[in-house]
Amino acid sequence: VMGLSGGPLKRSSLDVRSFCDFAISTLQAAKPRELCSGSEKRPLLIFTDGCWEQSFAGIGAVIVDVATGFRVVCSGEVPPLLLERWKQLVGDFIICQIELYVLVVVRWQFRQLLHNRRSLWWVDNDSARYCAIKGLSPSRAMRDLIREFYSMDMDWPTHSWIERVASSSNPSDAPSRHECAGLLAHLGLNSVTPFEHPKELIERLVAVL
Repeated sequence: VMGLSGGPLKRSSLDVRSFCDFAISTLQAAKPRELCSGSEKRPLLIFTDGCWEQSFAGIGAVIVDVATGFRVVCSGEVPPLLLERWKQLVGDFIICQIELYVLVVVRWQFRQLLHNRRSLWWVDNDSARYCAIKGLSPSRAMRDLIREFYSMDMDWPTHSWIERVASSSNPSDAPSRHECAGLLAHLGLNSVTPFEHPKELIERLVAVL
């Protein structure tokens, strides 16, 4: 709260109030975190990426479970309704929102896989990565996205670490552009898993905007 209300990045009273309201509601809904000494320690590796070129908002993800060998390649597009709302807020430069949205939909779609597991997230967009690490952003759209990301910890907790990967080394770059054939062959997979965009999630993101 002190960081929001003072210093060079001072926010409006509405921003501070929004943060306090979110913090209070989250603390009231939060459950005790249980740690099991015998739980699986080998992590899930999650690579995410977004693409914003010529009005094409592609998203991609690659997930590898080091413990079981499970692997999946996801590819899709951001729903047009979200794109329009983001443009209303920040203009046409919405790649950061797209990159962060991938984390949110992966977190929701694979919440059961991630439940009580250690996960390493690899992100090549620094704005999205810093937002995910801090849980805060001066951008209203980014703020609402990252709140959705972490709110899932209340019912489906995971132990996540978010790290940087160079774009040239990010395997999810290809599926974000819908170029999946080479990656599928490399991973020994036969098909791409489409992203799910749950209606309730999209409605919440649009409502808060």
